[in-house]
Amino acid sequence: MMERILSVTTSWSQLGASVFWMFLLYGFLKLVERLLGLGKFGRLNFGVRFRRLLISFIGKLLTLYELAAVIVIVGIFLFIDPLRHGLLVFILLVAGFSSLKNFVNGRLLLLNDDIALADGIRTDQGAGKIVRRGRFGFYLRTSDGIVHIPYTQMVQEGFSLISGERIGKLCQFHLQAKRATNPAGLPGTLAAIPYIDRFQLPEINQHGDKSYSVTLLLRSNHYLSDVMRTLEELGWECTEEQK
Repeated sequence: MMERILSVTTSWSQLGASVFWMFLLYGFLKLVERLLGLGKFGRLNFGVRFRRLLISFIGKLLTLYELAAVIVIVGIFLFIDPLRHGLLVFILLVAGFSSLKNFVNGRLLLLNDDIALADGIRTDQGAGKIVRRGRFGFYLRTSDGIVHIPYTQMVQEGFSLISGERIGKLCQFHLQAKRATNPAGLPGTLAAIPYIDRFQLPEINQHGDKSYSVTLLLRSNHYLSDVMRTLEELGWECTEEQK
């Protein structure tokens, strides 16, 4: 049996071709996922529910595809020279076991829609809004800045999901520019305020020459007074509108 396995050989050209086609398919799936997320296929009369199911399916497919692609590429690499490449792969597995375990744990966690689509999580290190789902962990924005939470740590220590409303606060303001304030600079003014969520663009509606209504997502519901005070200091009369 071992002799049959060792007799199977592949070439570097086969490895290169396999990597090329796998990356090409991966790029196509990522493009479809992005287009669906942006609603570019709306003209095809996809229902909202069906599109969400399709996005979920492609997301899970990509999650498993990354793991399967690594296994296939490593397998082809092994059969180019089973003995020497096998020893090299073994050494790399031992040296990078924690990273590999972290990667596999991430694939398993992200197969759960509740986790893959969550707004934020809470761990022993605190709570935060998910800004990126990396291959080895979540990147959370907390009051102390961006924090990386490895997937293995989440599996071992536990975590809880948080809805967006519990992470930040969606607020509506009425802004009236003072005489010395340039209304054209409002978008830049909002972008410079550190208490506002930078990953959700403010919604600005003009009602007059110097009158605006603005909808903002704050990084935390504790920052309301800080945002209003900052806008006042920057030359805007600010009042919160009741939704």
